[in-house]
Amino acid sequence: MIIDDMVKGIPDAHRGFRLLLSIGPFPGFTHSLTCLKGDLYKCDQTKETTGLGPKLFMYFGKAPGKLYAKAEALKSP
Repeated sequence: MIIDDMVKGIPDAHRGFRLLLSIGPFPGFTHSLTCLKGDLYKCDQTKETTGLGPKLFMYFGKAPGKLYAKAEALKSP
C-alpha cells in the first residue's frame, strides 16, 4: 500500500505519524500522486492507485491534478 511505503523507516508508525500534503512540490517530499479521476490518484513512485475519499474536498475545492506528500514521525511533546 502507498501508506506502507511512505512510513517505511518511521519507528512505531502504527501508533501514529504526520502526513503532509501539498499541491506543489516541497523540500523533502517523498511521493507524488497524479489524479486519474475524481478522488482517484496514482502514486508515481509505487504505481498503485488509491481513492482519497470525500474528505479530500474538505481541504481542496476540487481534486488537484497533482499532490505531493511526505510522512514523518510524530514529534514528542
